Amino acid sequence: MGERAGAIGAISNGGTRLVNETPHFQGPEKSVISSLLHSPELLEEAGHLTGDHFHLPATKTLFQAILSAVERQEEIELIALRERMHAAGTLESVGGTAGLTEIYTYAPGGYHFKQHVRMLTEKLAVRRAADLAREITDAVATDADPQDLADLVASKSTVLSDTLAEARPVADTKALVLAAAQRWEDRIMGRVQPDGMTTSLPELNQLFRGLKPRRVTVISALPSQGKTLLGGQLFMDCVMESHKGLFLTWEMDPDELIDRFLAYSARQPINAVAEPEVYWKDGKPNEYELRNLTAAFRNVATYPMTIEAMHGKNINQAIAAIRREHRKGELKVVVMDFIQRIAPSKAMEKQSYERALADIADRFQNLAQELGFHGIMLSQLNKEGAAKHAEAINESCALHLKILKVPVTGSDGTIVMENGAAKIKVEGISVVKDRFHGNRDKLLSIKLDLETQRFK
Repeated sequence: MGERAGAIGAISNGGTRLVNETPHFQGPEKSVISSLLHSPELLEEAGHLTGDHFHLPATKTLFQAILSAVERQEEIELIALRERMHAAGTLESVGGTAGLTEIYTYAPGGYHFKQHVRMLTEKLAVRRAADLAREITDAVATDADPQDLADLVASKSTVLSDTLAEARPVADTKALVLAAAQRWEDRIMGRVQPDGMTTSLPELNQLFRGLKPRRVTVISALPSQGKTLLGGQLFMDCVMESHKGLFLTWEMDPDELIDRFLAYSARQPINAVAEPEVYWKDGKPNEYELRNLTAAFRNVATYPMTIEAMHGKNINQAIAAIRREHRKGELKVVVMDFIQRIAPSKAMEKQSYERALADIADRFQNLAQELGFHGIMLSQLNKEGAAKHAEAINESCALHLKILKVPVTGSDGTIVMENGAAKIKVEGISVVKDRFHGNRDKLLSIKLDLETQRFK
């Protein structure tokens, strides 16, 4: 046990360095405080700044004093500040009058304020990483459950990413307008392709301009009406065009999914791959079928995609899996199948189920925006046609498509049969929500072809 803990301590390294030499920037800390003492309005340019960004006791104390003065709308003037700190008993913690004067005169111009704030944020991220390393070491030393360790790393890694995101410079209005003008010029001159990833469904391409980055599409359906088939079809449309994809499944086994993807690539029914002995029980594949199947086995092996089983895993572990795969190469499309099977984070376990699912959807959308992929989230409907416990997921998505197959019912409520099958009154894909193109409540004539098991 001691060796294992020692190994992780070495990884966090140099174990002792992180303990004895906490990462920080003394100069930038003093510079930021000096700038704020002279120009407290600079706080508006660094709204994420907190006491945690400062490691030195003197700078941390002064930041809190500045923040309190701003909140009370008090003037920040050196003599008055000295008197207030003296009365509060905090003056000596900053080195007395001499220490306060030294920091006050350290960087009166504030010329490098934004740069130094970014440096403090980066060091804060490193300190949080060091804290995580210590937590892992302590957990290993106490024989923590491996699943608890995975949850710890997944939840804290998101905090680290959020911290670093705060350090990125925020464009001002002028910069945003200039960037928009450049995008407009590039599009009008035909230098860039404004559409997202093209699908095999022309109506989706026409109405929504393909699957665009940083957006999430929800696909909902009653059980066995094809939500995984449609999600898989759109996923394959992307990876077959060399867009890297990740399919996270809480419902199906990877073997079942790969059979579906092979059949889709070969343009054959699923049973031609999954149960060939049944599908061709009276013969063998003809030359055309065999050629397509052989090509599918060869091609699917080269597509830039990963399938990962997530049975029993929570949203923190899902986010960690997405980030891990993104580090290997930029993800363009991510599918999560399906939301009601995803376990909530431990922080949400005591919340209502609907609130927990809304949190899952929000975090997936936030990650899509951060990493730039198109997210596809599958959702199961209940018998009334509503998303199970999760109407709130609509708040996070850009597009919600509902697969409809409504049978005709008689006056007694029973389903009307025709030629041995239910007579269908309405069939297609309903646009429940379309945030960007205004196509809400449209019924698209896209239907599941039972023979080929693909939407057309």
